[in-house]
Amino acid sequence: MHTARKTGLKGGLKAVERALGIEREVEVADVNGEVAVRLWRLWERERSRGALKLLLKYNKEDVKNLEPLARRLYEALKAKTLF
Repeated sequence: MHTARKTGLKGGLKAVERALGIEREVEVADVNGEVAVRLWRLWERERSRGALKLLLKYNKEDVKNLEPLARRLYEALKAKTLF
């Protein structure tokens, strides 16, 4: 989120998405980066399909929003450096 900080935005991915008006199609309740790590470890240890399914849903939303996020941050940085 280094680029986001350069534009004055703070926080993690979800906070920056909200600040830029980027919505998630599927909100994965109570899952954040820390929980994602726990889900992965649960999958590794116990092959929990439920943990894997939730982790994949969470990651899919992250990946899907990276393109519009990058585009908006690029435009914000470009506008900032033109003046």
